[in-house]
Amino acid sequence: MLCFVDRSKVSAAMTKDLVNRLFNGIPFRPIIVFKDDFSEQDQEMIKQIPGQFFVADRQTAIKYFNAFACDNYPYLVLVDGKGIVTAVNLSLVQVANRIASLQKKQTTTD
Repeated sequence: MLCFVDRSKVSAAMTKDLVNRLFNGIPFRPIIVFKDDFSEQDQEMIKQIPGQFFVADRQTAIKYFNAFACDNYPYLVLVDGKGIVTAVNLSLVQVANRIASLQKKQTTTD
């Protein structure tokens, strides 16, 4: 899951909720993609989030922003294990439900 975030309270709340969901056993690895106005201090603060997160470096973040036209934050993009985008601009609850559905399908086909 790509999580496009900005410095808003809404993005901060979503990130906190995401941390809680990860600790409750939802198995996915979010990539935090930050807006270009993030300072080095902001980036370091994000890196303090538990190890289940990846934080895109500035160059990678720019590539993601060029690839996905997001105009509100947080903006979530769900990508499957093969790198195929399966959904965009979902809520965190929708992402969790979609992941649970994908897991269920994978378990039944194994």
